[in-house]
Amino acid sequence: PTERPNIIHILLDGYPGQDVLASELDFDNSAFTNALKERGFIVGADVRTSYNQTSLVMAAVFAGSYLNTTAEPLTETSMERLRMTLGKVVSQGSLKQRLRDQGYSFLTTESGYYFFQPGPDDALTSPDFGWQSLNFFEENLLAKLLPLMPEFSNVQLRFIRYRAAKFNAYLRHAVSTDAYMQLSPPYHYFAHLLAPHPPFVIDRNGEDWEIWMDTFGTLLDSSNAHQMDPVKQVAYREGFLEKLRYVNATLIPYLDQLIATVPSPRIIIIHGDHGSGTHFDQDDVATSCLKERFAPLLAVYADDPGLREVFADIQNERFNIVNLYRMIADQNFGTDMGQLEDRSWFTTWEDARNPT
Repeated sequence: PTERPNIIHILLDGYPGQDVLASELDFDNSAFTNALKERGFIVGADVRTSYNQTSLVMAAVFAGSYLNTTAEPLTETSMERLRMTLGKVVSQGSLKQRLRDQGYSFLTTESGYYFFQPGPDDALTSPDFGWQSLNFFEENLLAKLLPLMPEFSNVQLRFIRYRAAKFNAYLRHAVSTDAYMQLSPPYHYFAHLLAPHPPFVIDRNGEDWEIWMDTFGTLLDSSNAHQMDPVKQVAYREGFLEKLRYVNATLIPYLDQLIATVPSPRIIIIHGDHGSGTHFDQDDVATSCLKERFAPLLAVYADDPGLREVFADIQNERFNIVNLYRMIADQNFGTDMGQLEDRSWFTTWEDARNPT
């Protein structure tokens, strides 16, 4: 095994690959991918994800295996408990234990996605909201109650604006923090950015954006947000691309910062968990554009020649992101797991326990 690399793992929630952006959203993203290549990133040409929901995808990535439908956590009866358990696979599962045994320290960013909580030995970096910030349970309660009380419509609007500002603060912090510089190598830094995934409440210049706050001001995605309504789908595309432009503009200088300040050897992984949801129905595979959802972005920077060689094939061959940490472990930690075959499953939002 080679020297243990510092691992920077940047999850861009809902970020599709360049081909999908071109064919399904009529957007040329080559300026961004070319900027990645100019900085030494290897950009995947034919990338696949294993599932269509964040918690399922990332549990598989961090476990390095597809999920067993007859065992925990997919046997959980409650969808909220299921997603919480999947989140623990990310924060406290086998990968974290393997890295812990190798002497790694850990840092994670707070994103506003409740199901990814930091592990017990993770440092957490987050914007300082002060005493005025509500916790998840308070926000969740208000999100459920206020729509049922039309007489409090002004309060509901203020609450939506509050949550939008909070999501934007998480995002701005994630593309500027230098908290990783306080860690002792080797370290694992996991940054989950809720972008370009909804909410669509930030414009390309990083300003708070209210144009579609009522429709796309929450974490609801794809048909859960636009109901497959053609007018709303057009709005979804515009909001999605506006947020994507912000991510592109801010991520490149942040990557320059990381490359300049993270000690070698290091590997920087950037990927989407799934693609966008303009033409995706959370409840019906038959009416969904699977290409849009199952072909995310993947880019890998590695200054270790062995790791670069391992990932070089993603430029030419199909690659499923479930294999990311399997490849790193084989190269750096002496394992011999190899790659799993490329497989993908569709799950409905209300019953993620039964992938098909």
